[in-house]
Amino acid sequence: MTKDGTYKINGKISLEKVGPKDFKNDDHVTFDTTLRMNNHLKNFMKALVILGYAPTQQKALKKIQDSYIEQLGDDEQKTLKFQIETLERSDALNSNK
Repeated sequence: MTKDGTYKINGKISLEKVGPKDFKNDDHVTFDTTLRMNNHLKNFMKALVILGYAPTQQKALKKIQDSYIEQLGDDEQKTLKFQIETLERSDALNSNK
C-alpha cells in the first residue's frame, strides 16, 4: 500500500466466486453465550474433564452432541441439522444488525 492509501498491483489478478458461509462450520462462532444448568449437570461436565474425556467442558458437550446425533436415524439427523442451520442463520443475521 502506498502512502495515500492506494494499492499498486504488479502481475496477475484473478477473481473467484465465493459461496455463502457454511453455517455448519464449528470453527466459525457468531457470538459466545452462556448455558444455565443445575449443579448435577455441571458436576457431570466437570467430571468428564477431570477424568480426561475432554480438555474442556465445551468440548465435552460437543462430544455428547456428536454422540447424540450419531444415534439418530437419517431422517431425524436431517431434521435436526436443518433446524440447527436455521437457528445459526438467524443468529448470523441478528448479529449483523
